[in-house]
Amino acid sequence: MLLKIIPHHRFSWIDELMIYHRRHNSNNTNNLTETATALRYTIEETLKSWGDI
Repeated sequence: MLLKIIPHHRFSWIDELMIYHRRHNSNNTNNLTETATALRYTIEETLKSWGDI
């Protein structure tokens, strides 16, 4: 969702922790290969939609 609104609004970087989340053994993000693949896909598709690739 955030990636869709970035082109239409101004954002600023806040260099401090804003949220906490719990980790447990069954988190999907524990599968590093799958998480990295999904993140790469998301970044590439977002850049394409912004016209940067």
